[in-house]
Amino acid sequence: MYDQFCHIHIALRTALNYFLFPPPPLRHLAFPQKCSHKSESYQCTFGITCWMSGQRPLDLCNGGIFWSCCVPFETATNVTTIAVPEEISDPG
Repeated sequence: MYDQFCHIHIALRTALNYFLFPPPPLRHLAFPQKCSHKSESYQCTFGITCWMSGQRPLDLCNGGIFWSCCVPFETATNVTTIAVPEEISDPG
């Protein structure tokens, strides 16, 4: 009988402590929802979802390929034009 009373007392005391002093919110587990790339704002999403929607996942949301910044391919790639001399481009 005494053991049952002790278990009930401990459970009530634990519940009361939880109610009076709740734990802090889990802010450190939150993932960013927005990211910026080349002065534009984009959404953070799952990398595979981004890839399947025809966009490029960039590691700007601190989640690697799993939680990525979803950027259109036109914005993500650096387009560089290389001047090719005429004698190389036309061998004939």
